[in-house]
Formats: sequence, C-alpha cells, structure tokens
Amino acid sequence: MFDVNGNPEYPVNLLGQLYIKINFTYTGPTITNVRMDEGIAEWGGFNCQWSDLPTFGLLSNLNACEEGVQCPVQPGNQIFQFYIDFNNFQLIINLLKNDTPYQMTFTFKDTDAGNTFVLYAQARCLTEAPTKAPKN
Repeated sequence: MFDVNGNPEYPVNLLGQLYIKINFTYTGPTITNVRMDEGIAEWGGFNCQWSDLPTFGLLSNLNACEEGVQCPVQPGNQIFQFYIDFNNFQLIINLLKNDTPYQMTFTFKDTDAGNTFVLYAQARCLTEAPTKAPKN
C-alpha cells in the first residue's frame, strides 16, 4: 500500500487516498465494465477472527474504472493498481478504532460476464491524525 506520492505506507492511513499495487496475472477475456465492492473487517472478539463491519452500502457497486483501475483489464501479467479515496467515506472511518488491524476486501466484478476476483489486504490502520507532542 502506498501514499499519494508512491511511497510505501505502514501503518496504513485511512484519512485520505490509499493506493494499492499488486502483481496480477489475469487469464480471462478483456474486462471493460468493472464494478467494485469494498468490505472492512476488524480483528478480535472472543473467537480471535475477522468480523465484518457495516458499511451501510457506501462501499458497494463502485465503478472501479473511476477508482483508479486501468480499464479495460487485459489478460496477462500486469501491475494492477487502484486507489480508494477515504475522504468520501468519513462516516465509516469515524466508526473505526485508531491504530488497529483491519482487513479490507475488494471484490471486482466483470458486469458483462459476471466473473469476479477478490483481493484481501490486512494492515494496521490509522483513523486519526497523529497528535503532535507539545514543545518544551
């Protein structure tokens, strides 16, 4: 995961744009209409597992081509890159704990053929701006 300047970012800051790059080998036909659903899960609870958090439909059926996915998606080995602008989803971000591990699920769907592929990303995430220590 990367910041807006292409620098690796960890922990992941969910207060702005987050860029994700993966080396992806796609073997299907060219995809021109790509929709994306995003999910967020929190680690913990009594069973020590990922628990899905509500997103109120705000992260569903997004046009992936407008979220940084290079469309059309061609067959072959490629660097698959997209971004999420969390500024648009502050309602959800405000519900998340700061400095906590989260799992983000990205489901991409070819609306023409109905094929899907899923990407999971797990990272410690920041949901609040860092506080500055007072000067002495």
